[in-house]
Amino acid sequence: MLTVFANIRINDPERLQHMKDSFYSFRSISDNWVINVRGSQRQQAVDFLKKELGNQITLFELLDDKRGWIQNTLKMLPSVKYDYMLVWNEDHICLAEPDEIKGVVNEMKDHNVVYLPYTWWFFGKIKKGLEALPFNHARFIDHVTLSSDDWKKATDKGYPYGLIALCGIFKVTFFKQLMLLDKYKLPLFLTTNFYRFATVLNKIGISFNQRKAFNTVNKLLFHKLRRYSKETPFDLEKDRSRTEILPLKVAWPKKELFACIDDELKCDGVSGYQLIKRGLYPKPSTPQSKLLKTSEINEIFEKNNDYEITNLNLLKDNSYNKVFYEDAVRIEVPMKQTVVVLSGKISVKNSVGEVVLYNGQASTFYTHIHHEITALENAHMILISPSTSNKKIEHISQTISMLNENTNTILSEINKVLSGIDEAQIEPLISAIIKAKKIVTVGAGRVGLATKAFTQRLGHFGLEAYHLGDSTVPHIGEGDLLLACSGSGETQTVFDIVDIAKKNNAKIALLTGNKDSRIGNLADVIVEVKAPSKTKAVEGLISIQPMTTLNEQCLYIFFDSLVLSLMDKLNESHETMWGRHSNLE
Repeated sequence: MLTVFANIRINDPERLQHMKDSFYSFRSISDNWVINVRGSQRQQAVDFLKKELGNQITLFELLDDKRGWIQNTLKMLPSVKYDYMLVWNEDHICLAEPDEIKGVVNEMKDHNVVYLPYTWWFFGKIKKGLEALPFNHARFIDHVTLSSDDWKKATDKGYPYGLIALCGIFKVTFFKQLMLLDKYKLPLFLTTNFYRFATVLNKIGISFNQRKAFNTVNKLLFHKLRRYSKETPFDLEKDRSRTEILPLKVAWPKKELFACIDDELKCDGVSGYQLIKRGLYPKPSTPQSKLLKTSEINEIFEKNNDYEITNLNLLKDNSYNKVFYEDAVRIEVPMKQTVVVLSGKISVKNSVGEVVLYNGQASTFYTHIHHEITALENAHMILISPSTSNKKIEHISQTISMLNENTNTILSEINKVLSGIDEAQIEPLISAIIKAKKIVTVGAGRVGLATKAFTQRLGHFGLEAYHLGDSTVPHIGEGDLLLACSGSGETQTVFDIVDIAKKNNAKIALLTGNKDSRIGNLADVIVEVKAPSKTKAVEGLISIQPMTTLNEQCLYIFFDSLVLSLMDKLNESHETMWGRHSNLE
């Protein structure tokens, strides 16, 4: 029914262990494994797979990477037994039941789906933007014939990924088409030289977006410029610009099927998705005890350059737990902690078991997996952890959980306000900014801080922009723009300034939650930011934050979003804007 297919590199013992754990998580879903292993741990990996799979595996010895990953993979395809294959990534663990995987594949076959991404679920965030698609819904999958128009809708709504990722379940004929499409590409040095030349042009003042320019040139060359070394599989993947392969019958799973052990990507601001940071890898086991001699305990105190030692005293029935991990994009080896009892009696408990420790006994466990230490009688102990002095550490505790809850609520409030802005109001504001001879911004209090920050960015675009209150603010008149911010639209000081600017024939742009206000009646351009203000509530939105905090936050985010739109309109890049940044620092 389903072939498991892999052309992988195993170069270290940690990666070998990941491969074994990944294998055991979905071993039963297939009786046809087509595998090529490269790297320094190849023989150990091959021995393991042979022992586990017997005659169900077809092994290849395609060890010459100079041929290219795609070329070697094409040689393997004739050994694929079934119409569908899962491209195995050895550091992903299957979280679904075998019957659920089989259900996914059966429904793909029933509906002639050619591709389904099986990982990077991100707590459901992977489906952001997909609600715009005309899905057909089955039991295990949502499937659609994806057109270019549909794809644009999804990406415009925020879908964060490319068209095709390697970690997928593919119809074999389609997988072969993808490889043949990019079987022959130009040498990688041409791509490297393109970016070098583009950087030189940026430095001499010719401003353009390098990535967009590369995509344009690559499209003219029928996507023959390489993005990656041919020894890697990533040229098989198709980014969001590769719409020439559409339409396609594709699907997404109803639930999380696989997740990565140690790689940390972000989606829609969500982090902490890898299995290590979620405390799901390795699987918890019953805590064990070991007896330490007094000399060994003394040695720990004497030779602790690579460790941090914490003294901990607990009264009877009191508990201690602290979960933490290295906050890194990839966690190669999870940290462990050892508790050594110096006096008294404690228990160490996790989700699957418990051990009791007495004076002189110790237990070691992973710091990212929840363990609770409880004093069964008054106890003195030491906690030995790897040194974190050169590492960024993420702590998880009740306080942090409360912080996350508040943060999520605040972000939800901001999203609700900003998603309610009428996009038809934004283009006139952008046009007014670009056409203005001079721009003066004005806002009171914390709103003024948001407008001042935006004024600074306008200066980084090379525009003549000032914030009211600066001693350099010039005369304003016809052809100039006054950009005013007032949540209520009634702020007296802002109204007075707007009135003066209007009498001097300047154009007025207003960001407000009350377009029918006094200032709104004077404005030529209005963008409504419907956050609660001092004088006007917003139906269905009651903020947990004090006073007009939500309005000020929304202005900051709106202005930063506006900066990105202006970058595109003005053909600006990070490099050109840095070129105008102050060097008196």
